Amino acid sequence: VLVVNAMSRNGEAAFEQGRWPQAIVHWDAALQHVPPDSPLAQLLTRQIATARAQPLARAAPLPETPR
Repeated sequence: VLVVNAMSRNGEAAFEQGRWPQAIVHWDAALQHVPPDSPLAQLLTRQIATARAQPLARAAPLPETPR
């Protein structure tokens, strides 16, 4: 749970700073650790979609997923 919270917060910080590709990577990593039908998974999926909709996120390559 702590790892998921940390990844989610890192994604939020990256998003707020306009670093959409990094936000996507953090949220996607968090998403891998939660049940797919959970409210948190739904939230993370929406956040990823919002970040992917940003113009620079579509143009930039995604960094590697943190492990």
